[in-house]
Amino acid sequence: MNAGATVSSDGVLSKQHSNAGGRSVTERIERYTPEIPSDYWNAIEEFVRSCVADAQPTTAYSVKALLAALTQLARWAWQLGYELERRVVLDRFTIEEFIATGCPKTWSNASRGNCRSQLFRISEALLGADARTPRLIPMSTSAPSKPYDAQEIVALRSWADGQVTPTRRRDALVLLSLCAGAGLATEDLLALRVRDIQEVNGCLLVNVTGRRARQTAVLAQWEEKLADILSSMSPDTYVFRTLRTTEKSNAVTNFVAEASGTNKPNSQRLRATWIVHHLSAATPVNVLMSAAGVRSLEALTRYVQFVPGIEASEVRARLRGDSTKGELH
Repeated sequence: MNAGATVSSDGVLSKQHSNAGGRSVTERIERYTPEIPSDYWNAIEEFVRSCVADAQPTTAYSVKALLAALTQLARWAWQLGYELERRVVLDRFTIEEFIATGCPKTWSNASRGNCRSQLFRISEALLGADARTPRLIPMSTSAPSKPYDAQEIVALRSWADGQVTPTRRRDALVLLSLCAGAGLATEDLLALRVRDIQEVNGCLLVNVTGRRARQTAVLAQWEEKLADILSSMSPDTYVFRTLRTTEKSNAVTNFVAEASGTNKPNSQRLRATWIVHHLSAATPVNVLMSAAGVRSLEALTRYVQFVPGIEASEVRARLRGDSTKGELH
């Protein structure tokens, strides 16, 4: 906060400071450039600047702090395929998931807490009272975290098969197989090389590297074609877009944008499909958290609304622990 700024009893900058410093604040927002790859910043710049410009007058945090915090959140959300809409990115559960799974590992608990407070204040300033109460159900059914249903997955397989070149068909299938079939996020997919996927007793195991290193497995329905693709590739090449020279790119976004067809996949919805599959199959939560690369149960609870219901008799059997009638699969 600038020296001499006054703060009201509820912790909000006074209108006098806001008006007097308006020009300076605008200039600082317009001149802000974070130390991230330029293609990342180009994708999120407009969203970050506009949100901070609208939120800053009613928050007690400095422009610099708000810009830095929102840049981290927006970059993470964009890499996962979220739509850069305020009601999506600034939803309190999105913020909580970012703090739990998306912050740099070098951040201390104090840094995480400060960032969360700054993001909550932006959320409250822009979304109003709704932002103060966590919501389990998104306001819009078109939110990017909505999983694909079985018919949509069939359509996406057709989309992949319909790409105009063998290379693009291969990359499209890899995208579907590893995001919907193994729960990989965009950053996981971009870092993955052929050597990171191994066949063990007929199962394709994916050794995810990077910030959320872990091991997961490809669902059986995606194994065969993915295994065929990998068999003809060099171990050191990237699995997706093999000719890339860097992992720090928006290769997934560009690939989907340039692909033929109208019903194109969203990487976050593909990952959500995988998560909901495992929630529906009653995969143990600790196993799912590990395979998904999340440290907080809240990162999974946002998907519970999409888990289909079961017959009342099976509900009773499961709650009773009757393995002959309500066996957990």
